Parts: sequence; structure tokens; C-alpha cells
Amino acid sequence: RLAGTSKVGMSGQFVKDVFEYLKQATLIRMERSAQLIKFGIVGFVGYLVNAAGLALFAALGLPEAVVWGLSTELAIISNFTWNNLWTFSKQKFTSLGKIAAKFLQFNGTSAGALLIQTVAGSLGVRLLGWNRQLLLPLIIVFLVLPYNYLMYTRVIWKTKKKAS
Repeated sequence: RLAGTSKVGMSGQFVKDVFEYLKQATLIRMERSAQLIKFGIVGFVGYLVNAAGLALFAALGLPEAVVWGLSTELAIISNFTWNNLWTFSKQKFTSLGKIAAKFLQFNGTSAGALLIQTVAGSLGVRLLGWNRQLLLPLIIVFLVLPYNYLMYTRVIWKTKKKAS
């Protein structure tokens, strides 16, 4: 600069602004990470519900597709409940009518996960002879989890964009 003084000197205000920027960026990142961590925990609880359902329904001697379908539906109910109460608590549904409507929507979008698990699980057991308890985490991690996260964030608990 040939004349005058810079507005961006190492003044106390400049240093405060830099630290405030870093603090806010960190808080935003932590909030977004917390939601993903909660989503993972809820998903793991759903996995445990699903695995227990697989064992129970198989022990009852139900047909393979029914075993997978019922255990998956139990996990869907668990996931909806915990995601609404905890993971997406800022967008939580509280009225009975809204909960019922969103649960039906959630179940509708989860039909993809139900279909994925039922088909992949049944085929894995029948055609490949794989163990259900070994097959379940593979199906969930590689097929269902990406599908569910997309559906949950883009359809069920999507946040409305604010007008600029």
C-alpha cells in the first residue's frame, strides 16, 4: 500500500474476530457431527433389534422372507422412535397426528430398506447358505445405511431452506 493504513492490522478486534470465526465454525461442525453420531447409535440399536428379531422369528420356524421382513419392521419402528426423540430432536414431531403421518411416511421410505434386507437376506441364506447373523451387518452397512440416511435427511426430517 502506498498511502494510508490497512484496515486489517493485527489489532485486538481482528484477533477477536478470528477466534470468534473459529469458535463458530467448530460449533457448527460439532453439531453436525453429533447428529451423525446419534444417527449411528440409533442405527446400531436398530441393528440389535433386527438381530434379535431374526433369531426369534427364525426360532419360531417362520419362512425366511417373513423372518427378514418382521425383524426389519421391528428395527424400522425402533429407528423412527429414537430418531424422532433424539437424533433429529430439533425437528421432532410432537402432535399425535404428525407423529402418525410421519411414521407412515417413514415406513413408506423404509420400504426400500425392508425390500433390500428381505431380498438380500433371503437370497444370502437360501442361495449362498450364509448365516443370518453374519449377513445382517453386511446388508445394513453396504446397502441399507446409505439408503436410510438419504431418505431420513432428504425426506423425513429435512429442514426447510430459509429464504435469502
